[in-house]
Amino acid sequence: KDDEVIQGRFISSITLLGTSKQLCEKVFQLAKANGLKDESITYIDPNNPNSPGINIMNGTTDEVLQAFQMLINTFESPFIRASLHEHLFYYLSLLKEHKANQSITIDMLVNMYNDTQLVHIMHKKLKKRIELELPNEHGKVKQHDENDHWQLIKKVDKWFDDAIVPLKDDEDSRFMDTSEKYIKGLRTLLNDIVQSPFIRRMLFNPSAFNFEKHMEDVGRVVLVNLDKDKLPRWVRKTFLKNIQNAVFLRKHPTTFNHLIVDDADDLLYQEFLALITQSPLFKVNITLSISQLKTIEDRFGKDYVDMILINMRNRFYTGGLSIQDTKNVEEAYRLPTVTEQIGQFIYISPQIKACNVKPNFVKPEDFIESVVKVLEK
Repeated sequence: KDDEVIQGRFISSITLLGTSKQLCEKVFQLAKANGLKDESITYIDPNNPNSPGINIMNGTTDEVLQAFQMLINTFESPFIRASLHEHLFYYLSLLKEHKANQSITIDMLVNMYNDTQLVHIMHKKLKKRIELELPNEHGKVKQHDENDHWQLIKKVDKWFDDAIVPLKDDEDSRFMDTSEKYIKGLRTLLNDIVQSPFIRRMLFNPSAFNFEKHMEDVGRVVLVNLDKDKLPRWVRKTFLKNIQNAVFLRKHPTTFNHLIVDDADDLLYQEFLALITQSPLFKVNITLSISQLKTIEDRFGKDYVDMILINMRNRFYTGGLSIQDTKNVEEAYRLPTVTEQIGQFIYISPQIKACNVKPNFVKPEDFIESVVKVLEK
C-alpha cells in the first residue's frame, strides 16, 4: 500500500509519438544517458526492418474493426464510411469464424477483397461449421456469451446470403459482391497497405509489443517514429487511437504514464477529447506539441479547441501566437495565470501558483531534454 502511494507521486513511464527520426533519436540518447537499460526502451521505427510494432489484426472482431477506423475515415462521404464500416465488420467476422480459433492476417483480408470466389468458399465453410457445431434447442444449455456468439455467427451467415450472389443462375457460376461499387476504394487502399513495408512493420507484422502491457509496466520508455515521409496520416492517427484504447483499459493504475505527442494538430481526431478529459482518472499526463490552434479550430470547431485548452495542465508555445490563437488563450485562461517568456518559448500555467511548481527553461534547441528532465524530477 505504501509503495503504491509513493509510486503514484511519480511518472514512471513515457510514451513519445514523434514525427521525425531526429526527435526520437535525441530522446533515445537522453534515456540511455540517464541509465535506462535497453530492455526498458522500446523504439518503434518504420525504417528499421527489425522494429517492433502493433499488430492490429490481433484481438476481437470489434477491436480489429476499431483499429481500421482511421482508414475508413479517409473517405469523405458519411454514407460510404458507414457502408465500409458494415462491410469490413462482416468480412472480418467471416474471416475469423469460418474456422474455429482462426488467427487472421492482413494478407488474408486483402485476399478476400481481391477474390469474391474465395469469400463464397469461406461462406460455405461457415455454413458447414454452423451445421456441425451449433447446439440444437434440445442440447445442453450454454452460457449467455456462447449463445450470443452463435447468434452473431448466424447473423453473419445471413448477411453473406444476400451480399455474395452468383452472376448466373447455375452451380458453376462465378460470384459477385453486391457492394462492389462501394468497396473499390477500400480494396485499393488495402492493396497499397500490403505493398508498403513501412506500414506492415508498424501495424501488421507479428510483434510481442502492445500498448496495453506498456501502460501497466513500470519504468519504461516507448518511442514511436511516425515518419511523415513513410506513413500516411491514417496510420499515424491509428497509433494515437491505439494508445487511447490502452489508456481506457488501465484497471487500477498506481503510477503515471506521460504521453507526449509531437505535431499533434496533424494527428487529432474527434474522439480524442475523451482521452483529454478522462486521462487524470487513468493517471496519464498528456503533452501536445501544436503548431497552430487555428488549424484545429478550422477542422473541429471552437468548442474542440476550448476543451483542449482547458484540460491541458501546462502550455508551452514556441515562436508567436496568431491573433486568433491569442484570443483563444485569453478566453480559456480566465483564472489568474503566470506567464514567462524565455527566448522563443512562452510558458503559461494557470495552476502554477497552486501547485508551487517552478518551471525550468533552457535554450530552444534543448527543449526536449528540458521536458524530460522536468519529468525526472
